[in-house]
Amino acid sequence: MILPSPSRPFPVPVDRYGLENGHSRLSYLVALLVFGFLYIGVNLLAGGALVAMGKSASGYLFSYLLLGSTILGLPLVLLTARFVHKQSAMSLIAPGRRLDVGMIGRSALVFSLPLLATFGYGFWAGDIGPVRVDWVTFLALTPLTILLFCFQTSTEEVIFRGYLSQGLMVLCRSRIAVALLSAALFTLAHEGGINESLWSVRAEIFTTALFLSAVSFQTGRLEAAMGIHLINNVLFGLLNGSADLPLPALAERLGEVEEFAGLGDAALFLAIQVAAFGFYWLVGLRSGFVKGTRG
Repeated sequence: MILPSPSRPFPVPVDRYGLENGHSRLSYLVALLVFGFLYIGVNLLAGGALVAMGKSASGYLFSYLLLGSTILGLPLVLLTARFVHKQSAMSLIAPGRRLDVGMIGRSALVFSLPLLATFGYGFWAGDIGPVRVDWVTFLALTPLTILLFCFQTSTEEVIFRGYLSQGLMVLCRSRIAVALLSAALFTLAHEGGINESLWSVRAEIFTTALFLSAVSFQTGRLEAAMGIHLINNVLFGLLNGSADLPLPALAERLGEVEEFAGLGDAALFLAIQVAAFGFYWLVGLRSGFVKGTRG
């Protein structure tokens, strides 16, 4: 039998780690405020610079620099957790357990299915269309695109569904409050781009963040949410080229992203989100496929 130790504590749900270990409200309050201002400030500056630069071939380099810049938040949050709360990196992902890369892959596989169906609907409706592909550039840069998305999405999960959720749980003692507040902060961190100023885009980011919190609560760890976040960003990058983040892609949105035209648009958006999230919940979580044998 493996006994708990400082390096291998008892497994606890990732959002409840600070609460279970008696971390103080004051330490989290100060740390979260300082970290939040720094992280959101960097994202606003980087997003504004990208808008000023515009969408061009040279924008590929800046897109990669922007994706890379988000990774700077990872050492910041790891150092904060280590020196303020004496936490290890895994305590922000799956406390008391090892990293489950297989769970990330299974989660991405399940969520790719409703996403691909959504993109298929977009092609059918004429919202998305193919682009003229420079295959040399595409094949050369796509591995780098996927690698940077791996680091970017993992960093954001560790920050928002990991450290921030742990701190908010100590402060609020309610998973509903944690999910709502972390989703609001996640949405705010994505401000600064062209499309992110639209409430329709904010609604998509916010509802996705709520779902990622629900998944992390259900599994007690972050790998499943990491897989969802990763495949979402990769497929959007490859099949729904963004003016905010120009990357070599196979397809792009035709025309500009628009606000909800009325209640009908909002209802359709909610129906698509509920269908995608519900599919993942039933096929991925309820079946036990995503958790696998290690749980």
